[in-house]
Amino acid sequence: MFHVHCKLPNASHHISGVKFRDHDKGGVITAEPVDAAAVAKFEGIPGYIVIDLDKKKPRAPKAAGGNAALDASPDGAGSENGPDSSAVEADQGAGSETGTLV
Repeated sequence: MFHVHCKLPNASHHISGVKFRDHDKGGVITAEPVDAAAVAKFEGIPGYIVIDLDKKKPRAPKAAGGNAALDASPDGAGSENGPDSSAVEADQGAGSETGTLV
């Protein structure tokens, strides 16, 4: 099981049918643990961090590109979805508590 932490400033409490709640480190986190199918909706999208509850730490981000179904704009041209991936990588650096669950 997993949690998904979204640090985008405009994050909602309902994203792609998944409920989120405020996170004490900023942004929002899934309200309840989610399965791999839910993780697949967010994995690889800049600004989203997947936390593996078995390992109690963030998973390495997937290759850039995200989920085509979520990234595509209505005209099919695609869209930028938040800050660049360096912000996500910075959250996972040494000493970061982003993935720490209390």
